[in-house]
Amino acid sequence: MPGFNGWLAKTSDFATSWIEVDLTENRLIGGIVTLGRTTNTTNPQYVTKFRITYRSEESDSFTDYVNAKGNEIFIGNTINYEPIFNGFNAHFLARYVRLYPLAYVNWPTLRWELYACKQHSEPIVKLGFNPQVASLDNITMSNCIHTISNHIILNWNGLKTQASTKYLELSGKSLICDRITVGFEVESTGCNVLYEKCEVGEKGEDGGCRAVCQLREQHLGQPFKLMLLIDGDAETQLCDADFSGPLWSAGRRVVDDLDAFTEAIA
Repeated sequence: MPGFNGWLAKTSDFATSWIEVDLTENRLIGGIVTLGRTTNTTNPQYVTKFRITYRSEESDSFTDYVNAKGNEIFIGNTINYEPIFNGFNAHFLARYVRLYPLAYVNWPTLRWELYACKQHSEPIVKLGFNPQVASLDNITMSNCIHTISNHIILNWNGLKTQASTKYLELSGKSLICDRITVGFEVESTGCNVLYEKCEVGEKGEDGGCRAVCQLREQHLGQPFKLMLLIDGDAETQLCDADFSGPLWSAGRRVVDDLDAFTEAIA
């Protein structure tokens, strides 16, 4: 957004004033920056409220963007020369994006820039979803999580541990361990998120599955995200997800490195 000039609406009629950008291909849109037209403080011109619509290459109609609370109005600038960033809490895939001014100072005028990515491999990191897991002592149809389109996808945010190994024990109905993926976030660029997979296997005689995640040093004592993906069918249900699994298996074994063993169960 270099320079001082910007887009100037032909009319101040909200119903007919809008500006559209063609990104030439589908992009994952994550945010927008708006700025007034000029630094002239005697006649400032900027947009104070606006809304966004968008459509992808595959669509023939525009969709109104709404946030998690169902609001579609963004608060824009309060000073014409101060850039304001509005991040979208749910990114959307679009080639065409329109901005409609809803309120302004002196005239609907602005400079704007979208923040987008070519790739769109961030389908789960934004769920921010802590599932309500059922007790194994009271498994019923009402407190187990059922599949949607044969999948269960959950994402835990803000997990913390001082141990380098994190355990997740899963119980439910029709769970097949080799069709369960567990991973923890190791890198995020805002557009793409990289997860490292955990080892998933049978839990033991009691049934269920256990994931063992070997965390990196960067995760120790710091919040991190954990993703769970279950592939199943209409009968598959997740009824318990327990992070307080046993820190060691029963029985006798030789401890080769006592310090490492103590750190792992701390």
